Parts: sequence; structure tokens; C-alpha cells
Amino acid sequence: MAEQYGYFNGIEYGEEFVALVNKTLVKTGVFYDGLTCRGSGMNVIVSEGSANVTGFLYNNSDDLTLSIDTAHASLPRKDSIMIRHDITNRRINAVVVKGTPQSNPVAPAPVRSTTYFDLKIAEVLIPGGASSVGTITDTRADETVCGLVTGYDTADIAGIVNRLVTLENRDYIVEQGTNGVWYYRKWNSGIAECWTCTNFTFSNNQLWVSPWCYISAAAINYPFTFSDVPTCIFEKSDYSSLSLLTMAANGTASATPQFRLVRPSAFSANVTIKLSINAVGRFR
Repeated sequence: MAEQYGYFNGIEYGEEFVALVNKTLVKTGVFYDGLTCRGSGMNVIVSEGSANVTGFLYNNSDDLTLSIDTAHASLPRKDSIMIRHDITNRRINAVVVKGTPQSNPVAPAPVRSTTYFDLKIAEVLIPGGASSVGTITDTRADETVCGLVTGYDTADIAGIVNRLVTLENRDYIVEQGTNGVWYYRKWNSGIAECWTCTNFTFSNNQLWVSPWCYISAAAINYPFTFSDVPTCIFEKSDYSSLSLLTMAANGTASATPQFRLVRPSAFSANVTIKLSINAVGRFR
């Protein structure tokens, strides 16, 4: 039939015509606020939500548990979670399509045929020998395998969503401030940095290797404790006398190194100088 039209009073319209109207007005895909997937042991839980599958409605009114087959003893596998329209049997269900165990597993692609039409909403990694599912990748916004429901001639919602996800994944500051002589910043990625420019007093002249002598300054605590020893960079800011600034002892996760001034002659008195210090590491 080349031309189709409707609706008119007194004419009966079948499911194919209703589906044609739906897919003409609304793009195939899932509604973004639903049909998310999460793992629970060897199960995937599909949340409530709806989809438009080429004009046919799918709705899930509650959490739906899908069983994942036992993992391969050693090789990883990727399964796909599909909203599958069984065209022959006139059913639409959420199903697991099992992948093939291999060293670099690939999730099954959606079927688009006269028998099935799939919307792939997630990929599930099942590590070799695992007793629970691994990473679940949300594919709802990927128009090549699923897509999001929008009206035609509207903004690219999938593109906007992907852009927002990209922005969300960018690093950003979660905490910053001052603590004593320190300024600091902590980032969402777990990176932390702190810096200061403050006076240190070096004292207690000691002979090192003649004629070299040194005086030492105590470490100071960072404004917080790093999860491991950070990289610490330091330099003299205002001491012009000929001397070398070195470490007397390594730093820790909670304190700077101990510092030494070294020169080829004795120090006759204590020395107070300003050091610039920058430490970068992880706080979690």
C-alpha cells in the first residue's frame, strides 16, 4: 500500500497502523528515566521504565530480575540486555543474549530482522570464574543499538545526554581551602595538592664530609593525610648565601621531608629561610 491515512470515524484500524502512527510521531528508543540496569550476584536488575519499539509500546512497571548464565572458568564474556520485540509471537520482553567467552569478549549486537527487533540497553561483563557480574555499560543513549525516545524535529537528546555524561566524567574540585600555612585542593578523581611558602629555621651545625657541613630543619605536617607518600617539590625562596637545599629524611603521607642546607664551610648561626613547597598525591 503506497498511501495510508487516518483516523476517521467508522473505520477500524489494526495494530500495524497504530504502530505506524506511533513511530511516525515518536522515535524508537527508551525513555531516558527508565530501564536502567544494575548487577546483583549473577543477576541483572532492569528498573521500571518504558520503550517505543518501532511504534509498539513496552512497559516494565517494577524491577525485573534477569538471570545471567554461569561464568566460563577462565575466559571473560559479554552478554547483552535487550528489549526484544518478537514479531512472530507478538511479544516484547527484556532478555539476556549470551555472548561468547574469549580473551577480548564482544557483546552480541541487536537483531533487526523480520523475526526480531532489539533495543540493546546494556552490556554486561562476566569475568572468567566470577560469581557475580562485572561492569555494566549503559547503551541506552547509543542510537546505533538503542536510542532515546524523542519527538521528531526536536533537539538531539541523545547527543545532549552524552555530552552531559562527558562533562560529568571530567575532573572537578570537591574541596579546597586553607589549613595553617597550607593552601590545598582535592579533586573528584582522588588527586589532591597542597602548597605553601613559609619560614623554616635550620639549626645544629654538623660536619658531613670535610669541608662540607649542614644544618637541618624539621618536617611540617600536611593539611591532611594523603593515601600514600605524595610527590613533594621544594625550593629556597629568599636565601642568597651559597648552599644546597636537600632532604635529610624522606617525607611521609602526613608530613613533608626533613630538610638540610649544605655548604663547604660551617654555619656559624641558625638560619631562617622561606621555602616554597608543593605536594601532589592522592587522598583516596
